[in-house]
Amino acid sequence: FEPKTPDGLWLEVAQALRSAATGVTANTPVLTHHDFWFGNTLWSDERLTGVVDWDEARIDDPAFDVAYARLDMQLTLAGDAPDRLLARYEARRGPLHAVPFWDLIAALPAFRWLDDWAAGYREVGRTELTNDVAHERFTVFVRAALGAL
Repeated sequence: FEPKTPDGLWLEVAQALRSAATGVTANTPVLTHHDFWFGNTLWSDERLTGVVDWDEARIDDPAFDVAYARLDMQLTLAGDAPDRLLARYEARRGPLHAVPFWDLIAALPAFRWLDDWAAGYREVGRTELTNDVAHERFTVFVRAALGAL
């Protein structure tokens, strides 16, 4: 495995996850999508009407899906979008435990696939999401999670 993200960040995340893993408080398991990003959602008049691509679904910690969506929002919208998503989720479903831990877990695939994801966003019209922009936004997301862990 050869990470395609900033030098040292992968090792920093691996060490942080190793240290934090035994102390993580689990959330009540639910049916999770496990690929919940906005390319797998259907919308009508700004209203979510469906979620597609359920082939990775499983019973798991709901914080994973929230974290995966937060990462997608960081990549596509940046700013406070990931935090607003978390606030809205928690307002409806209650607080989630260990969100920074799950943010880092959700970020793991990006260490390998971030450039491919950015290319996919550009193919659907998000031309501003260059590899450099994606890496910058990804690093902000990971650094925030590391700082909050």
